[in-house]
Amino acid sequence: MAAAVLVPVGVVIISATVHSANQSRALAVRNIETLAAQTADRLVNVLDDRQRMLAAFAERPRVRALDPRNCDPGIADYVTLNPGHNTLGTRDRSGSIVCSFIANPPPASDVVGSAWFDGGLRSGKFTASDAHFGRPTGQWVTVLTHPIRDEAGEVAGIAVLAVNLLRLGERVLKSAPDDTVIYVFDRRQQVLLRSAEPEKWIGQAIADSDYPQQARAGGVGYLSTSGFDGVERVYAYRTIPSTGWTVFAGMPEELVYAAHAAYMRAAGWIVLAALVLALVLGRRFAQRIVAPLRDLEAVAQSVTAGNLVIRASESGSAELRRLAQAFNRMLDARATAERSLQASEARLRRTFETAAEGIYTVDAAYQIDFANLRLQTLLGYTPDELIGRSPLSLLDEESRARASTGMARRYDGVAEQMELTYLRKDGQPRLMLLNAAPIMDDQGSFIGAIGMLSDITERARSAEALRKANRQLQLMSSRLLDVQEAERAAIARELHDEIGQSLTAIKLGALGLAKIIGSDPAGGIASLVAIADRALGQTRSLTLDLRPPQLDQLGLSAALRDTLRRVGGAAGIATRLETDPPDLTVENRLAVTAFRIVQEAITNAIRHSGARQIAVALHATHDALELIVDDDGRGFELDAVRTAALQGQCAGLLGMEERAALAGGELRIETRPGQGTRVRARLPCQRPKTALG
Repeated sequence: MAAAVLVPVGVVIISATVHSANQSRALAVRNIETLAAQTADRLVNVLDDRQRMLAAFAERPRVRALDPRNCDPGIADYVTLNPGHNTLGTRDRSGSIVCSFIANPPPASDVVGSAWFDGGLRSGKFTASDAHFGRPTGQWVTVLTHPIRDEAGEVAGIAVLAVNLLRLGERVLKSAPDDTVIYVFDRRQQVLLRSAEPEKWIGQAIADSDYPQQARAGGVGYLSTSGFDGVERVYAYRTIPSTGWTVFAGMPEELVYAAHAAYMRAAGWIVLAALVLALVLGRRFAQRIVAPLRDLEAVAQSVTAGNLVIRASESGSAELRRLAQAFNRMLDARATAERSLQASEARLRRTFETAAEGIYTVDAAYQIDFANLRLQTLLGYTPDELIGRSPLSLLDEESRARASTGMARRYDGVAEQMELTYLRKDGQPRLMLLNAAPIMDDQGSFIGAIGMLSDITERARSAEALRKANRQLQLMSSRLLDVQEAERAAIARELHDEIGQSLTAIKLGALGLAKIIGSDPAGGIASLVAIADRALGQTRSLTLDLRPPQLDQLGLSAALRDTLRRVGGAAGIATRLETDPPDLTVENRLAVTAFRIVQEAITNAIRHSGARQIAVALHATHDALELIVDDDGRGFELDAVRTAALQGQCAGLLGMEERAALAGGELRIETRPGQGTRVRARLPCQRPKTALG
């Protein structure tokens, strides 16, 4: 209890101490950031002032003239009044000196190619160079340049002002505190200015490895690092964008962290005192609290070992008694849940064991970890021979490849049904229907799968036998239609060639007899001639219905055109035939099928629909013949007619569908009462032909 009171108090004290320490550190960092910003601002102000002076100087007429014989006297006056500037002068584009404050300025050969001259000439604006050693004066300077433009506005030369870096540092860094150091680095990481010992540092280049990577990218920030002089400091830095110079203001780390360290030492002593007090007070309560807790710990360890009968002693303080009671209730609930789970597992196992299907489960590595009795019977293996095996090892080679792909989908949570060939232990193949489903945990990760097997070998054999029987039946039906068509053709020829000729001979004989007799008072010969004419007409009609000769001699289009003319004329119905292409012909078997379908559709329209118009269209594609028969009759209920056809009535509908199916095609009938009828068929062919072949 003492610890429960003292520990939070200690935490609060430590938090407050740490907060104060962090505030003191943050204040020191802000101070050096402010110092870096102020230094950068002063340096920018000096450069802006020099830029304005050089801009005004470059506009003076004598300066713009770039005449060495007529130098502007302002050059000498300016340097005299500003001793911090080594020289002021002008140079033309070739680098030659035009006018200069010093008597012996560097020649053009020393100037051309230098960074300050080439940069100032190319930029066409005010520039400030990196640290530069001026040999005529023997001093480190920064060279400020400004373009001098001619009347056309082109850069004709530059105005050059060399600023003494020691004097510049005295002006810019004069307010630096004693416990800080300020650096200004140029773009080449050379020291431009330093608040302490500038004579020693100005012009020195800092190696890349010593220059902080964080500051190399520019901008504003702070960092802790070993100083350029080897002293550990916290630096704030700020880059001057117009020049690329970087200002570093640093303070030794021991000063930055001095207050922080003091606060932390105080916090340590406070916490130590609180802990000592907690230990002293804790011993007084140990006997009353620790003993019941140890008893509760021992009970918990026994429960972990599997003892669900043991219970905790409900003794000690009121709080500990309530804790022990809650712990015992938890144990009672767990024991009840364990018994319920065991009963549920037993029911599930009995269900699996008595299932009609073979059932197995696999673990996350896809190894069998359970197999029911039915699976053992199906495959002829014992449980020990199945547990630990991959289900793939039970399949033949072809099924193994497909099942392997399915296993990969199971990892993605996909369930599916597959027909696979399993090999029994004795090597006998059995076709099985597998229903496989993944088992996922609460996070959606794969932890196993379950598979259910049904032996469909006999069913598959029966289905294959049925398919073979259907194929044989189709072949027989097709052969029957071929024989029927051959019989129709033979009968048609017999009617045309034999009976037709005999009837014609009878007619001609009767007419000849009439001529011989000279008169036919009773009209007997005329009656015979009339009977022969009717018999000839009926024979011709039967011949055309059985097998129109145009179908074999002139092709499908001609046979349909003649049939429509003949049947439509007899029934008083308008008919129309369209073919695409117009000269279309097809092979004989397909032509017969198409003709019979159209013939049946026309017959149905004339007999049952009361149609006034019938249109037939043939269209050839690259792989099929499509035909459409439209009539404007009364239409009908298709389902009712189909039911009647299955009962032996309206057999023409089934005949059309059967002919289309035997040809490998399909036939659809579109009709509704009062809206006419459309018969549409698509019959495959190897290659539609034209009259040209």
